[in-house]
Amino acid sequence: MGLHIFTNSQSHVHQFKVHVLTHPRLVHASEITIQQPTVLEHAQPVLTPTERLRRSDDVIFQALLTKQTILSQFLPGDKKGRTEELEKLTELLGGLAVADLKQRDCKELAMSAIVHGNRLLDSINQGMYLEAPRLNARKEADEANPGGSVLVLDDAEKDLPSVPCYKLTAIAAPLMNHLKALMQVIQDQQQELNTVKQQLYHYKVSIHFHTTALARCSSAK
Repeated sequence: MGLHIFTNSQSHVHQFKVHVLTHPRLVHASEITIQQPTVLEHAQPVLTPTERLRRSDDVIFQALLTKQTILSQFLPGDKKGRTEELEKLTELLGGLAVADLKQRDCKELAMSAIVHGNRLLDSINQGMYLEAPRLNARKEADEANPGGSVLVLDDAEKDLPSVPCYKLTAIAAPLMNHLKALMQVIQDQQQELNTVKQQLYHYKVSIHFHTTALARCSSAK
């Protein structure tokens, strides 16, 4: 930065050129804002319908495994948290008659029923899974998009007897909700029963204490 200074001394004009150095102002830390680019936040991979179905199948399968792991936490004793013990219990109860099942713990029945519900949902998911060799498709005109086309899957096993998957799902989903509610009711009842047992125990101790005190008073007289 240049600065010119003019002086007038005894009718003589003197010119001085002064060079002044300046520096930019330092930025305070509070004035710095770091932002991530929003492009990656909204970017979505381009997937084929088959790949989208495969990824959805993986999500459903992992969710069923997670449910099995959570459910195994309700097993008693050293069996708690062991999913293989939950499977053994389900197989055992599956081979019992109704009269024998009525003698089992209600929590065991509820857990076994939930496992069967998971298997039902898994079977539905496997039935809807499209394998590459079985996938037959054809293009048809898209009525909503003039000039475009949509991919229509052919039913390679349409002649085989089957139950619509949406009907099975409509049955399995409420069943799972009812069984979960049953598990919660059983847990609440067990907590209430434990509370009553503790109160009864304290009541018995109190009665025994007062009875002993009265007996001592009577003997002292």
